[in-house]
Amino acid sequence: SVYYDNPKKVAPEKHRISVGFTVPEGTTGTEGIRIMELPEGSYVVGSFTITPAQYESSWNEVFSFMGAEGLQPAPGPMYESYRNDPGKDPDGKHVVDICIRVQD
Repeated sequence: SVYYDNPKKVAPEKHRISVGFTVPEGTTGTEGIRIMELPEGSYVVGSFTITPAQYESSWNEVFSFMGAEGLQPAPGPMYESYRNDPGKDPDGKHVVDICIRVQD
């Protein structure tokens, strides 16, 4: 999931989100489905094994780490990369990487 808006600054009903998956290079889009490339750069990546209720606190933890390290988010999208199928996890846990590009 790719997020374009800061939830602390933009009302929930105005959030812009894209959902996608990795495709082989050279794949072309179709009507209603587009190909998107995430921006290159340096990212802070927080890796978590969480329940759905822990997503917000996990994002907050990544932003807190960035603040403590003096890192600023770069303009543009942030994203979650899902590493498992929670339906197959015995505890229903989500394994997720939270990725935020930082300013150089």
